[in-house]
Amino acid sequence: MAYISSMIPKLLYQTLFAVLLIINLRSEAQTTTHQSKNPVNSMSAEVSGDQSMSMNVSGENKATLGLLKFTKTDISAFSLAGSLTNSNKTSYAVVFSISPSLKTGIEQVGDLGTFSMITSKETRNFSTDLYRLYFETDHENKNSKVYLTFTLIQDAGEYLKVSGNYHFNAAYDPNPDSQKAMSANNQLPLFNGAERGSKKVKVNGSFTAYLPKIMQN
Repeated sequence: MAYISSMIPKLLYQTLFAVLLIINLRSEAQTTTHQSKNPVNSMSAEVSGDQSMSMNVSGENKATLGLLKFTKTDISAFSLAGSLTNSNKTSYAVVFSISPSLKTGIEQVGDLGTFSMITSKETRNFSTDLYRLYFETDHENKNSKVYLTFTLIQDAGEYLKVSGNYHFNAAYDPNPDSQKAMSANNQLPLFNGAERGSKKVKVNGSFTAYLPKIMQN
């Protein structure tokens, strides 16, 4: 199916895009003055379902912010990535991306959310895109979106401080190239994830991020 074959390059593009956003932000931040210490971003995540994990991280390389730009009313490609490695050398990462309005108390919608688990034996990449493929039952894809609500938007000198909550569903499939359990007559989901052995999780979390005003238009 053309739709299926287009999913993988789309996901790779989105992941690469998020990385480029982070690199761009760090490059821009180097041009700011060194008179004040950079504030610390933080991110939490609770993962439940077929995989479970709890994360509460802060600081550079653990809670990483990415964006293209922001104005007084909205943010272009706002991304947050939290990462953690436990005592068993298992690495976890949660990433979401959304282009929200700068308004508090309103649940806003984005398309990309991922949860990754890396061990010495395997890598599992859960995503909203794969949830849409294997578990989505709503024709408007409401169950495979990222949802974000800002609880605080505050001036912080050289930065704009934003805090909020987010949640999304994500799925992983061990054999994404397989045509097993394809639905008939364009029914949703497009594939029966339970029959295929696909896995799914719910990700809920919160964050505080500082947007450098050098990125503001």
